[in-house]
Amino acid sequence: MLRTIVVVGTLLLCVGAVMAQQEIAVQQDNLMRGQAKSLYDVMLKMVKGDIPYNQAAVDNAIKQLEESVPKIATVFATNPKQDVVNATYGSSQKIWQNKADFDSKILENTARRQGDRGRQGQDQG
Repeated sequence: MLRTIVVVGTLLLCVGAVMAQQEIAVQQDNLMRGQAKSLYDVMLKMVKGDIPYNQAAVDNAIKQLEESVPKIATVFATNPKQDVVNATYGSSQKIWQNKADFDSKILENTARRQGDRGRQGQDQG
């Protein structure tokens, strides 16, 4: 009886861990989908002339990208070791092989963007 309880408990813990890993993979997939929508469905199609130029759509796409960049570090904090089932996007294993480099590029991008905002404020003032 005790053995059965231990086996069932272990199985439940394993299932919980797998579900947690899948949730991380889903969060990563959703973040990449959002960024791809801004980059490819709006900006790239406009540049290629597939859709007409629309400044409001460009501004919205840039705003969404700016809002998503700080989320990269938290969403990609752990390697889910699995992709989302039927996912369009998935993280490259290169991220996890050199995580420090990946994190430094996020910080660099965020700092650069904050510097650009500061310069814009000075130009307008």
